[in-house]
Amino acid sequence: MARKILESVHLRNLTTKNRLIRSTMFIEATKRAKQAGYDGVQIHAAHFFFLSRFISPRVNRRNDTYGGNTLRRSRILTEILAGIKSTCPRLHVSVKTNSSDFTTKIELLSLSRPLLRESDLPAKFLNDTSSESKCISCNTCYGSHAHMCVFVEFR
Repeated sequence: MARKILESVHLRNLTTKNRLIRSTMFIEATKRAKQAGYDGVQIHAAHFFFLSRFISPRVNRRNDTYGGNTLRRSRILTEILAGIKSTCPRLHVSVKTNSSDFTTKIELLSLSRPLLRESDLPAKFLNDTSSESKCISCNTCYGSHAHMCVFVEFR
């Protein structure tokens, strides 16, 4: 049902009321995850799903405060994240994006785990330096006692 609601509105026709309803849906879902005992959530803003269509300059042709430059196109996402952080401040939140939605000049890129392991990763990308990734997405970087990376000694 929720997926149908999220995908039923074209970005250009999304009213302020409908945007607030959809933003609240993400925040409420996060609160339910917290109540269910999860220590984190991932916001899916990739693969042409609802939020991905806002972020993408190829799709988002709005000319209001939710369209135009990267900051404005990502506004709905940052509002959702602010709402989540205000209601569940200690919950880990990551955002899944994909760069194939963007133009050749990537203005926004989310790489939470790889960036935790390799803070110089953006510089490597800019310098077109290729090397084996130190991050294998094992979750050790979250710092929880429940996480253990079995490959750390080999990296």
